[in-house]
Amino acid sequence: MKTKHRPFSLYRKPLGGGRFRYARFRDYTQKRYNTDRALGVSAGGMKERRAEAEKAANDLLPSVTNRPQGMGFIKYLRDFRQPDGRYFREKELSRGKPLTAGYSKASPDLIRLHIEPYPPFKTLALSALTPAVIRDFMAWEAERGVSCDRISRALQVMRCRPLCPRRRGYKRRPHEKSEAGVP
Repeated sequence: MKTKHRPFSLYRKPLGGGRFRYARFRDYTQKRYNTDRALGVSAGGMKERRAEAEKAANDLLPSVTNRPQGMGFIKYLRDFRQPDGRYFREKELSRGKPLTAGYSKASPDLIRLHIEPYPPFKTLALSALTPAVIRDFMAWEAERGVSCDRISRALQVMRCRPLCPRRRGYKRRPHEKSEAGVP
């Protein structure tokens, strides 16, 4: 028998001026309690104070649960790496000269050829991106026969520190094409 979880749970937190009540709100998409909010109610231990805290949490519930869902990882990359986007403008300003057409075209191509085809990235929210997911992506690319240099470029597009695939044990296959036809 499945039990239905409450939309929030109350707890007490000691602060400099005493103990106060907080609420932790449930995110049903991630199946866990992950949003904490201060209720501004003292944790005096009286039943009236708990009822007051529950009323404050119920008042906060719509603003916490109706917030927009996190942006998808691929959408974030596409928006961030647009040739006319903020990242490219900042790069041009910091360098003091316009970026080459090849550099502007490389990022969308790398996203299209390497990052979008990876099945977990298709539904991954930006907030759920972890080093383990990136390591799995690197292994998946290597299994497809993608060169270490291409994997490193894809990692650079993701704005993470380029982890050298060769140090992770992936061998370079200079004249081999992948099943997908990606060099």
